[in-house]
Amino acid sequence: MKKMLCLCCGLAIAMLLSVGCNPDKPTTGTTPPVTSGSANTASTTSVSLNTDVCGKCGNEAGGENCCKEGTEKCDKCGFQKGSMLCCAEGMSSKEGVMYCKDCGHVKDSAACCKDACEECEKCGLHKGSDLCCKIKEKK
Repeated sequence: MKKMLCLCCGLAIAMLLSVGCNPDKPTTGTTPPVTSGSANTASTTSVSLNTDVCGKCGNEAGGENCCKEGTEKCDKCGFQKGSMLCCAEGMSSKEGVMYCKDCGHVKDSAACCKDACEECEKCGLHKGSDLCCKIKEKK
């Protein structure tokens, strides 16, 4: 009897951890509004961010332009010229880093997708995350 109770409790905890208990959190495929241009620009636009962002090239991870051979790199930041993160304030190219599409923190870091983080009103990502208000509109 105790084994069955422990098994049921363990399954319930596993389900809660995998599904979560915050129904207000956006699901995959939602489009958070983000700023376009520099940090001085007050306008916000909506960018479809369906995948994580590559820290090496600044494009959507796994997309057709992600780490594409022969593309020109920016002399100032190291990202591909014209990428979503090209010359974003405080950003530079980092080999082996992925940024989470849902929160903007480094993927699988301690801060990634924490429910306690405050959401930015301008971009919809976690306030103060690496990508907060830094993703440029696709052209």
